[in-house]
Amino acid sequence: MFETFNEVPLSTASIGQVHMAKLFDGPNVAVKIQKPDTDELIKSDLAIMKFLAKKN
Repeated sequence: MFETFNEVPLSTASIGQVHMAKLFDGPNVAVKIQKPDTDELIKSDLAIMKFLAKKN
């Protein structure tokens, strides 16, 4: 899919990373790679926030 792909991330976040790559037809692109199981992590975080919001 990519002519080149930089394995060192340009940026990182709690749920993913951004890598620079070049497509075979020429354009340079940013590729966001999402970490596995992030939907479960987000659901858990939201449940905790909802619980804490009810306590106040």
